[in-house]
Amino acid sequence: MVASGASATATPEGRYVASGLTEACRVSLFDTVEKDVAQAREVLVLRSALLLICLAAWSGDKWHMDMAMGQRGLYLAMLAHAGMLDVSESSIDVNECKLDPEIAWGDWKEHEGRHRLAHSWVIVDQEISLFSDTTPQLSVVDLHVPMPDTDDLWHAPSSADWLVLFEKTHGSTYRSPASVRDFFTKFVDGDLAGKELSPTQLRLLLHPLQAQVCQLRQFIACLPDGGSHAKSRAVSKAATKARLEEIAALLQQWYTISKQSFSGNQGTCWTTCANLIMYHLISLNTITSFKDIEQFARREVMVGPTRYGTWLQSRCIDQPEEALFHCGQILRLIRSMPKPVRPPWWAGAVYRAAMIAWATGMSRGGQPFVSETHNGDAAAQFAIDDLTPEHDLISRFVKHQEGEPMITNGDRTLSPVHVPSNVLSACAGVLEDDPSMRLADGIRRKLLIFIDTWRE
Repeated sequence: MVASGASATATPEGRYVASGLTEACRVSLFDTVEKDVAQAREVLVLRSALLLICLAAWSGDKWHMDMAMGQRGLYLAMLAHAGMLDVSESSIDVNECKLDPEIAWGDWKEHEGRHRLAHSWVIVDQEISLFSDTTPQLSVVDLHVPMPDTDDLWHAPSSADWLVLFEKTHGSTYRSPASVRDFFTKFVDGDLAGKELSPTQLRLLLHPLQAQVCQLRQFIACLPDGGSHAKSRAVSKAATKARLEEIAALLQQWYTISKQSFSGNQGTCWTTCANLIMYHLISLNTITSFKDIEQFARREVMVGPTRYGTWLQSRCIDQPEEALFHCGQILRLIRSMPKPVRPPWWAGAVYRAAMIAWATGMSRGGQPFVSETHNGDAAAQFAIDDLTPEHDLISRFVKHQEGEPMITNGDRTLSPVHVPSNVLSACAGVLEDDPSMRLADGIRRKLLIFIDTWRE
């Protein structure tokens, strides 16, 4: 926790302290488990490992980020070995709880704490997998641990308050909630439509959706162009993209439930904002190939300048208007969040949005999306990173390709998205907004290098 605080300090000294403490924690935790393997089952050790992986994964230090990728599997195996992902059936009689509320509250907190720790690992597995473009290591079929209970119960200040809330929420008897696996099955069957879900429940539903998207993207990447079996490969690719469209429909269903769950809430739920950013990132993966875009940006693809657009459209971007929409929403949501409540991976989200929007502009060869309407009038300009998804201009652009999307600069002026360098400059400005993070600073410098590399 001290290392986390130091890493958020915008000074070289703070970063050195954070790096040193992170390394000390890594060595200490590894030695603890190596000397006594039974410690691998302890909740304290697994929680400490979770904090270490979260800190290292988004530290901006290549050694620690690689370590987080490598040791994540070790700690997830420890989590499974400790039985934290197994079925945990329990029932509570409220009348018995009233005899000794303090003991009942303590027992419930112990069980709920284990469940929440397991689900925190599920969320971290999904986050690291998304930003590394790898399949999550946990499978939804193995997630038998019950879903977490309501946040109000978890944050109850006393046993008396907890008991009142518990009886109000669950009635006189209580049984363990469904597992993530069962919950996801209900979601796919449409049984959760119209219901209000908590931010944690919504976030956990994204894990299996992302896993499927990643597997399908990997399959498409394994299909080479041309060759003697080009026809059969084309059929396989079409079938796989049809499956991606089905998952995109499930993601839209997820968005509808999320919108319904918080439509009447006063104020802003920052956890929900983070969930929505994740939703847009996964949606981008259904219609773009980020790895191919990065290879193109690094000039690792042998394609002549006259064929840039054709190559990007065939390999990287299936639906340019929708891709720009999701990129714009990611930037809008991040800008709306105060710095202290932004998720640790927010800079990575800006980077992915920047590269995909840049590639979309490159695929058009710098040509505007729409120069004029069907009536011959000039197309309406709008900030694609400032309007909500329900805005009429956004809807018309995505559905009917109407309007000219613009991106917001740091001084609130607008620049056309179809000029690739405009996108990179604007996103570099977003990252400059919070220089305390080493990761954000590194990504900003990377975007500036791309601007110089592709300067004509």
